[in-house]
Amino acid sequence: MKRLFALCTAAALSVSGVTYAQDYSPEIVQTGWTDAIPKPDMSSLTMPKMPRVAMPDISMPELHMPSFQQTSHTSWVSKVKDACGNACGACGSAAKAACGACCPQDECCEPPEIWEHQHRIFGEFLYLSPRGVDTAYSTASMGTYANPNPVAPSEVADPDYSAGFKVGGAYALDCLSSIVGTYWWYSSDTNGADSLPGGNQTFHRPETLRVEPNVQFGTVLDTSSRYDIDFQMADLEHRKVLCGDECHVINRVIGVRYANLEQDFRALYGVNDTITVDSEIDFAGVGPRFGLTGEWLNSCGFYTYGEGFVNVLAGRFTADYNQMTNQVIQEARAGITDDRFVTQLELELGVGWRSRCGNIHLRAGYYMNHWFNAITTPGFIDGVQANRIDDLDDTLSFDGLSARAEVRF
Repeated sequence: MKRLFALCTAAALSVSGVTYAQDYSPEIVQTGWTDAIPKPDMSSLTMPKMPRVAMPDISMPELHMPSFQQTSHTSWVSKVKDACGNACGACGSAAKAACGACCPQDECCEPPEIWEHQHRIFGEFLYLSPRGVDTAYSTASMGTYANPNPVAPSEVADPDYSAGFKVGGAYALDCLSSIVGTYWWYSSDTNGADSLPGGNQTFHRPETLRVEPNVQFGTVLDTSSRYDIDFQMADLEHRKVLCGDECHVINRVIGVRYANLEQDFRALYGVNDTITVDSEIDFAGVGPRFGLTGEWLNSCGFYTYGEGFVNVLAGRFTADYNQMTNQVIQEARAGITDDRFVTQLELELGVGWRSRCGNIHLRAGYYMNHWFNAITTPGFIDGVQANRIDDLDDTLSFDGLSARAEVRF
């Protein structure tokens, strides 16, 4: 045991680098013994078997994410998409199926909803005819002026269809409302003339004269007329969405209108001296304007539209009648100035088309405008002849075609 301790001590000192004196080394006797350490036999060792435990079934059921419909800032607005993912302006499954064919996929753009207000400018062509203003000015007759015997239909100044226009623009306050300004201009004129051969006892009976001139009407062989009716109007409106969805919209309109109407009539009768009859009627008024406008979208950008307005104009009529010989001697004159309310009723129906991107609109329709409690040329002349011009109440109307081009942005 001592020998083993000595060997261990020497080995430890040798590792630590300590050198001892030479006199200690003789005491250390190195032997060649080895203690055999048996190797453990690992072949007989076995790992214990663990019991198999069945894992529970943790499969998850199929989950479905809720689908949300894309809407705008109001719950009643939804979009109908085409193959590009754009609002195509179509309703129903059949229209949706045709929508992709109407909207090319290689040039995708997203038009605004039909209810959405935008900035816009427009120009509109009007082709209208005045109604309720035809004025008979002469009748071919035989006999005497007091007891004439008509031999032909009366010559009538009948204004025909004439052109006008409407221009304007809109400023969108937001996607649901806008301010709209519009200017209207319209002018119509008609001319008529007739001559009778002399020597056959026929003459033109002047239908617009106030008093009988001191002439023989058998000499009235030539007659002519000129009739002009013009109006100008200006509107300022606030329009706002009343209701709508992806296929239709109805806007309510509140605004103000200024209107100016002019009716000028002249008749010439050839007698010993030429007799001239002039009638001039002017009206200017301003008042509130109320209405509704609607659009109903079909497939491929086509839509139908309708507009209805009521205008109540507080204004003044000024009417003047003048009968002269050779435009020098005044034979008769009458006139009236009357303040009154004139009610306008407007209606327009038609069809339109908008481009795929929604920035170009084209439409055409039928337009009507009725002026109630008005003074008209035939009513005024009849009142002058009957010496009753204080109770004139007529209706003047305009109707015809309209065609508009509009740019929205």
